[in-house]
Amino acid sequence: MEEERLNRIKHSESIFPIKSLQFCLEKGNIKFSDIDCIAYGFDTMKYSNGYMRKFYDSISFNKDVRTLKWENDNINLFSHDNIKEFIQSNLIKIGVFDKIPPLRTYSHHLSHAASSYYCSGFDEAITITMDGSGDDHSTVLWNCNNDSINEIKSKKIPHSLGWLYASITEYLGFHANNCEGKVMGLAPYGKSINDIELAFDKLINIGDGDYSINPNYLFYGKHSFNDRFTDMFVDLMSIPPKTEDRGLFSGYENIAFTLQNRLEDCIIELTKGLIIDTGIKNLCLSGGVALNCKANGRIWKECDLDNIFIQPISSDAGVSLGAALLCQKDKGVSPKIRFSNVYLGPEYSDDEIEGYLINCKLKYRKIRSPSKLAAELLDQGKIIGWFQGRMEAGPRSLGSRSILADPRKIEMKDKINNEVKFRDPWRPFCPSVLEDYSQEYFENNYYHPFMIMAFDVKVDKCDKIPAVVHIDNTARPQMVRKDENEKYYSLIKYFYSLTGVPVVLNTSLNIKGEPIVCSPRDAIKCFFGTGLDALIIKNFILTKYN
Repeated sequence: MEEERLNRIKHSESIFPIKSLQFCLEKGNIKFSDIDCIAYGFDTMKYSNGYMRKFYDSISFNKDVRTLKWENDNINLFSHDNIKEFIQSNLIKIGVFDKIPPLRTYSHHLSHAASSYYCSGFDEAITITMDGSGDDHSTVLWNCNNDSINEIKSKKIPHSLGWLYASITEYLGFHANNCEGKVMGLAPYGKSINDIELAFDKLINIGDGDYSINPNYLFYGKHSFNDRFTDMFVDLMSIPPKTEDRGLFSGYENIAFTLQNRLEDCIIELTKGLIIDTGIKNLCLSGGVALNCKANGRIWKECDLDNIFIQPISSDAGVSLGAALLCQKDKGVSPKIRFSNVYLGPEYSDDEIEGYLINCKLKYRKIRSPSKLAAELLDQGKIIGWFQGRMEAGPRSLGSRSILADPRKIEMKDKINNEVKFRDPWRPFCPSVLEDYSQEYFENNYYHPFMIMAFDVKVDKCDKIPAVVHIDNTARPQMVRKDENEKYYSLIKYFYSLTGVPVVLNTSLNIKGEPIVCSPRDAIKCFFGTGLDALIIKNFILTKYN
């Protein structure tokens, strides 16, 4: 459970997860006193025993004041005693005054690896964890077998793919750690430009199953423009950092194009090297970089894998899961809990939902078949909010808290961006497809229910579902099975019976800048604050048309 869904503060950075902790205790029907230990996905002892101080001091670059402050703040923040005190003081706010259970801390990247491998269903796998930074690491390669996760090699700060992508995100005028998906969506609009390619040749080196980044361009040196990149990088590029008076499509799309390609090249190089070294063809991915759908799709397309699993909660939100599984393993219990869906959040009864509707003095009606009615409305060109069952965990709406539309109509893309999501007009939308028909629509088909892998859309299908096909003829589908989400499966099947197309357009039920909706109240607020035509909320419907 992610705190942002309950407190409605996107990402909820540095906020103790009080509401989500209370939800998990209630859902598990346990009291805090029943907890054996607390697992935490940073190696706090490294910050307390002098290791991180020595590591930071060993990085021999011209560090600016900002970098030195960041290092010192980390050592203070993640020290073992400070983390214990932070947890204890915040638990008091929910009435827990007893001494906290033993605190077990784990390497950040090991926690990422556990969250992916232990949830994959594989008996063995190679695993790559990639993010900005966690403890002293940025990328780690693992060999996993049975319950064991063993490090093969690692890339330490400052050789960070996450930081690289975040830096260019800022260069393009977006916000790091929030808008990397925009850069990924922008990239297909660009092309290869020689000056930009030469600049990236100096920025990142890829080869022999490895990579390295020149940190003088991003982290260490004078920062006159932005904390995320140095003046040396500005001098290197043929176009200055984006400002409000410069259009996004005045060359910046070409920077996004090259950045995305280099990231993909790098991860493919790492993956192919791991396959050669281990002979294993099952791949697990986790860490924030693993949410890059285009890279994930290209890995599957080019790396001759047997299977791939990408942890759908790959960001640091998933580190809590990985740390808990490692703690479970240490307690002598198998940590393997195969993920087939992420419907892990709150759900609401008809009585609770009707109570919200009555209290808000809204006109509504009860319906017998939400799936059938939703399919009929989509066929009529309506844009609907779809609120059913338990809320999804992770950054993608997967048919529980979704905005749905007809993918056959190209104008739906602009209409939803302009009237519902209030976001950039070039940003794409995703398809949800019945798994039985996914091979008819997508090349290199592989069952993937989490909407974080891009596939090429088959040439003869691009004009069948134009609203969910990106400019490069790719899409990042959610493949839907009946036994994972029966109501949503039925909706798409009804739509198929009406239209001959087993696909609907699916995007998250929220507007730009807000978390995905969680409660009926959130859904009602989103409905009336946007251009949605209807809201189907469990067995009730609200409409804005006669």
